[in-house]
Amino acid sequence: MQDVKLMGYDIAAGTQVFINAWAIGRDPALWEEPNEFWLERLLYNSINYQGLQFEWIPFGVGRRSCPGIQFSVLVMELGLANIVYKFDMSLPGIKKMRIWT
Repeated sequence: MQDVKLMGYDIAAGTQVFINAWAIGRDPALWEEPNEFWLERLLYNSINYQGLQFEWIPFGVGRRSCPGIQFSVLVMELGLANIVYKFDMSLPGIKKMRIWT
């Protein structure tokens, strides 16, 4: 949209810039042991996976995010619901009621 100077580089208006997500994801200055996959990096944090946080760059960000992410969330919920459905849950000390005859 306009000329800009970024980190000492002059970038002319209309220049197409490509971000090297592979290099960012493997930069030792940003990640501890970047070539090792640690699921814990992605678990137990408050990052929203909907595509606006750049910590999720391996899965895509913004308009280029993973198209299957919504499907995978639904499949996980369905799988969990099927597992929970198979359990016979009742509170201790309460007589079970038979709903289906």
